[in-house]
Amino acid sequence: MLPWSSQMSPEAQAGRYRLVAVDLDGSVQPNGALHEADAAALRAAHAAGVKVVMVSALPPQLMHRYWAQLGLGAPIIALNGALVYDFPSHRPVAGQPLEAEQLQRIMQAIQEAAPQGAVALQQRESWVTNHLGRAAREMIQRTGVWPSHMGDLAGRWDDEIYQVWVSAEASQLGALETALAHAGLSLAHYTDPTRLVMQAASASRGWALSSLASHLEVAPHEVMAIGGGGQDRSMLQAAAFAVLVADMGKEPEPIAGVERMANTPGVAEALARYLTVQESEAETWPSIEP
Repeated sequence: MLPWSSQMSPEAQAGRYRLVAVDLDGSVQPNGALHEADAAALRAAHAAGVKVVMVSALPPQLMHRYWAQLGLGAPIIALNGALVYDFPSHRPVAGQPLEAEQLQRIMQAIQEAAPQGAVALQQRESWVTNHLGRAAREMIQRTGVWPSHMGDLAGRWDDEIYQVWVSAEASQLGALETALAHAGLSLAHYTDPTRLVMQAASASRGWALSSLASHLEVAPHEVMAIGGGGQDRSMLQAAAFAVLVADMGKEPEPIAGVERMANTPGVAEALARYLTVQESEAETWPSIEP
């Protein structure tokens, strides 16, 4: 890794990018601790006046400790873009919760396809579940966060629900996906074939980043995004300049819609190399043609 000073240069404060969105999932080690160099770089960027925005598939309650460790002030993008949340005020900045009709359709489909499945509803600051299935127990063990309610989920839709996930046999989840194919939902298994995650199809990291930049009065050309591809694609596409954190020994896969893009092995390197780039230097940036 490149060395990173705890003090940013004066040029950084006058740099082109006022908002930097960083994929948290890609910069966290397997044990859940932030990379020391990445953490130092993010703190330095924040200290220089850059709005540093953490982006993750995690819910807000699991992102808070990283946000607090870094001492950041900007809102976070949680649940893969379904919710933009501000910790100091404990209020959502923007979000796309599931509609009541979608929730009813989901629960009816679950009852028909996976009646014994473990179902969880993700709210803004907590989650509830009908019973502790394997996936729920693993989440508790991994995060230390217990559901605020366990039991009948009827009447638990009064608060906004941003995500629903169900744990069941793979064959049952296949039938559930078929039943919900045209419900306006984003359906994902991620790394667990026995766990199906559902949220509004229109919610994405790119939509959330654009919404947050507008809220913070940051112009589109002042937004930079750092991610690892995959779930970060829409976020990279929404930024004026995207940095793909990847294996430098491999040719990165082009991302459609990304006109200005670079490749680095880490978050600290990305900030050190590109945060202070000025408009006149654009032609010298190493780029990846889409």
